Amino acid sequence: MNNSLCFIITCYKDYHLLELLLGGLRKIYSNVKVSVISDGDNNSKIEDICNKFNASYFYFDRSYTIECGFKFWRNIFKVYDLNPTEFLIKLDTDVRIDREITLTKNYYDCMFGTIRNLPKQFIQNGIRGFHKNVIQQIKNSSYYYNDSHFTNKFLEGKIFDTLNKYKSNNLISTEFLMYEMCTILENIKIKDHPEIMSYWFNSTKNYYNHDKDNFNKEEFINIIKTKKPAIIHPCPI
Repeated sequence: MNNSLCFIITCYKDYHLLELLLGGLRKIYSNVKVSVISDGDNNSKIEDICNKFNASYFYFDRSYTIECGFKFWRNIFKVYDLNPTEFLIKLDTDVRIDREITLTKNYYDCMFGTIRNLPKQFIQNGIRGFHKNVIQQIKNSSYYYNDSHFTNKFLEGKIFDTLNKYKSNNLISTEFLMYEMCTILENIKIKDHPEIMSYWFNSTKNYYNHDKDNFNKEEFINIIKTKKPAIIHPCPI
């Protein structure tokens, strides 16, 4: 088993996407630890898919509601701690793996992925990487179990537009949670990784010097062909 890298995938009622992701991932990474966390969905289909692709299956009660605070990330790190590796990459199910990703010392002191350029810098949550040292810093924080801090900050926050959509559905933004933790721990940097690409935030105005209203699926596909990223969060249309 490769001890330099592991993947943790979070899943909720998206069985077809999970199977597609695991099928593609295993073609590239046949010998790395892959874990799937079902967040509040106890459908046996998830475990069946995990067994098909030699992925470990874990079930946790729903951790996505506002009052859960930082619980979502504690669940991820709890699974990571069972078989810790040098790097952890957390994935949503609507992601594609095209080749092995390059991980160097440049990523020892940071969270990495695709940066969303807003008034505050965020790493897009669909693909998010951590070195073991950064994970340990997060776990050592006095805020790690302080769910009320994150709940209150989220309810007060006006950092990006989609917060209101989350709030109206009583959901917390996991992207916001990790941004807030990195703000508290000022020495954790946020870095863009050139081999990770996401349509969702590449389409943000001026990210690739494109106007959001004119940015489309075909243009993103052309960017992928040119840059040839390792991990892609594809266009949803």
